[in-house]
Amino acid sequence: MKSLILEIIIQSVHEPIPTIEERSLLVVAYKNVLYDYSKAFRSVVNVQSRHENKGEDWQVGLCERFVKEIQEKTEHYCYEINEIIDQVLKVESLSLVDSVFYWKVKGDFFKYIYNVDYRFRISDWKAKALESYEKSYELINLLPCTNSIRLGLILNYSYFYSDIMFDVGKAISIARPEFDLAMTHIEELLEKQDEYGDERDAVLILQLLKDNLFLWSSETEIGPDDD
Repeated sequence: MKSLILEIIIQSVHEPIPTIEERSLLVVAYKNVLYDYSKAFRSVVNVQSRHENKGEDWQVGLCERFVKEIQEKTEHYCYEINEIIDQVLKVESLSLVDSVFYWKVKGDFFKYIYNVDYRFRISDWKAKALESYEKSYELINLLPCTNSIRLGLILNYSYFYSDIMFDVGKAISIARPEFDLAMTHIEELLEKQDEYGDERDAVLILQLLKDNLFLWSSETEIGPDDD
């Protein structure tokens, strides 16, 4: 699937930019590949930890080889899609909506590399993820507050601060204003949503933001607002 979508994207360099469907398929194709590596990574790390506790050096060495291979594959695919965004799609020259979307995607994939580098967390990868999210964030005020791409960026950007930067307060400060603003239009969203529309995606993301805000507020002993 990834190869097929990649071929479509490359063929469209001199054509109109990829459609929403092609754009989504490209990202999903890469995320599906990385999901398998992420799942394998967690399994191998758990096995390695058990062998370390038992002092079984040979098995630990074998696990370390598997972990290194998974890390290299993850890094390869993450850099590959970032090169597509930079060199083929040319994110700097895309439309507003596409720019917000692809800067967010770049942040997501740099975060994936960082997540599998569990022992030698390379700060450059975290910094690149943060830079990409920030570039996307700088543009979102030009989009409607209920736009699903805008809300999707807020969801991932705030989660990045919570889980990678360990700054729950910052995560709340990013997510809360956007959530509250979008919720002022919730009735309109509910009326317009259909099975596959942008409004439906926005409603689903708002629910995820609400859940995160409740959790983060509980962690910081700040009572969440009633919504």
